[in-house]
Amino acid sequence: LYQYPHFICDTGGAICEWVNAEDPADPVLSALAAHTLMVWIEGSQDHTAELIRRFDRAPKPMAYMPEFLARTWAEYRALNNQSDAEVDPDAFIRWTYAQAL
Repeated sequence: LYQYPHFICDTGGAICEWVNAEDPADPVLSALAAHTLMVWIEGSQDHTAELIRRFDRAPKPMAYMPEFLARTWAEYRALNNQSDAEVDPDAFIRWTYAQAL
């Protein structure tokens, strides 16, 4: 790939939003498994806390399943007693990232 004899693609946590790791027939994981060597790394609670801290410091674009995003939007608004217009997008994205982990 890209003229390299070895290539590592770190999908990070984003892939978790698009696959069902419990389903052995998941189409995305099946395609990846057919063409790559997948390595799963499970972090500790301390690692999760560090990921959240880093995201708070420098948020990055994320992709979430529509169902998850709708649920977290409703939860966030209820927890903060805010209308759609009152929600601070930066605060919401930081809170949502922690929920996704």
